[in-house]
Amino acid sequence: MPSKPSSSAETDTPPLQRFVAGAFGAYLGLCLLKFGNPPILEKFNQPPANIYEFLLGYPWPLGWAYTLLVLLGLLGFASVLKQLRQPHWTAFLPVAWLGWVLISSIWTVDYRLSQGTLRHFTAAVACFYLGFFVLSGVRKPTWFWTFLLAGFFLVIGVGWEQHFGGLDQTRQYFFTYVYPQYPEVAPEYLKKISSTRIFGTLFYPNTLAGMLLLLFPVCVALIWKAEERFTRSARLFLLGLAATAALACLFWSGSKGGWLLMLLLAGFGLLRFQFPRRFKVAIVCLTLLFGLAGFFYKYAGFFEKGATSV
Repeated sequence: MPSKPSSSAETDTPPLQRFVAGAFGAYLGLCLLKFGNPPILEKFNQPPANIYEFLLGYPWPLGWAYTLLVLLGLLGFASVLKQLRQPHWTAFLPVAWLGWVLISSIWTVDYRLSQGTLRHFTAAVACFYLGFFVLSGVRKPTWFWTFLLAGFFLVIGVGWEQHFGGLDQTRQYFFTYVYPQYPEVAPEYLKKISSTRIFGTLFYPNTLAGMLLLLFPVCVALIWKAEERFTRSARLFLLGLAATAALACLFWSGSKGGWLLMLLLAGFGLLRFQFPRRFKVAIVCLTLLFGLAGFFYKYAGFFEKGATSV
């Protein structure tokens, strides 16, 4: 019997390149779980003191992320060395952007903060080129998405745990045992720990909302396209679970911009369904109507104060 297209797609990609693709997904999933602090707060990151802090405590020092990325980049370059393609000139735009940032840093008002930010920007550009040269050549990046979405759902799990008591326990522990010993805590962290908005394993609630906006549509698409593994009913059930988990975290994050952008994404997504045109228009209008109504009801007090952030 002839082999299925899916299996041939796997064998068309060199093993090392497939391995790097999976490792890249694992790396990005790990970044969501352990490297969520902004680079400007890098001085507050301390290495874990024991196995408990290593596995369950967060975050890890950002220097560990950069070291892992260097190793991943070397492996990725080795995996595509024999088939390196000539990129279009637009592929060099991230390098041009990074060069401009380097030039502008000459006139920085705070050299230490600029150095941390530049390292972070450089890592972002390196990730772009790993995707451009390595991941784009993998015809079926199953392991990449598996590891990345595993990190995505673990972040969501932490968000649920924070909403149902975990955040209150963390706040009580911090102000009872940690704050008296370290009175010079970053104001941003004090604001975050005093709020009821969840943030998962990331630093800001708005960062959690941005992660949900970025990866939730991908999660929906991958589940819906998994016809070979799941029946239609099973896929609808999984979509319901994923939507409930992700959208609840978006609501609990308290991100106003995240709410509005998710409505926009939902509108674009609904337009792609194979429905008659008038049904599409009606569904999109109802989604926007109820979504905006809920938004204004939820944040009525915010608008009464002047709506300073939207």
